[in-house]
Amino acid sequence: MNKKDFKEFDAVSLRDYYSSLSRSEKGKFLRYLVGEMGLGYNSMVVKFNDHGSFTKSDEVLINLAIKNEELWRV
Repeated sequence: MNKKDFKEFDAVSLRDYYSSLSRSEKGKFLRYLVGEMGLGYNSMVVKFNDHGSFTKSDEVLINLAIKNEELWRV
C-alpha cells in the first residue's frame, strides 16, 4: 500500500499504512510525527498498534505527514 491508494486516510487505513512500513521507516515516520508535528511518541505507538483511538487532530496531522512523505523519508 502506498499513499496513492487513498485520498484521505481513516483510522484503519492509518494503521494499515503504518504496518506496511519497514522497521526503519516506522522509526523515521514516528520521529517526524514527534519532532515536526508535536505528537506524543508513546501515544502514537499505542494508537498505531490498535490499543487506542486517534483523535481527529491526530488523523489530520498524520494525513499531512503521509501526503508529504518526502519530508520524513530523507
